[in-house]
Amino acid sequence: MLGILLRGESLADAVAAPRFHQQDFPDKIQLERERFDPAFVGALEKLGHTVVEREPKDNPIGRVHAIARSNSGTLTAVADPRRGGAGLVVEPAPPPPPPPAPAPAATPPPAATPTAAPVPTK
Repeated sequence: MLGILLRGESLADAVAAPRFHQQDFPDKIQLERERFDPAFVGALEKLGHTVVEREPKDNPIGRVHAIARSNSGTLTAVADPRRGGAGLVVEPAPPPPPPPAPAPAATPPPAATPTAAPVPTK
């Protein structure tokens, strides 16, 4: 997040950026091997920190998969290059079309109007 917010990195660059882990017991800082400037590592050691390097591929620090939404609403997904996995954006299927309108009911023919038969006259 900091790489994106403070340095304007892409999501992929931020997920792939060098990682470190600091813990209090045992008090040491773990860094990904050969991913940090040696002067930075030396400065940490000069301050009295115990620095241990870890191999990113064999002993990675964390696992990150990330999805980001841009201001325009576009989604981007990335997977951590140190581990297996995939970053996917799955768009929902469009809703099915509405069912067809029912056919109009057949109208019965108009009922015959009874008529009086002529009465024979004599």
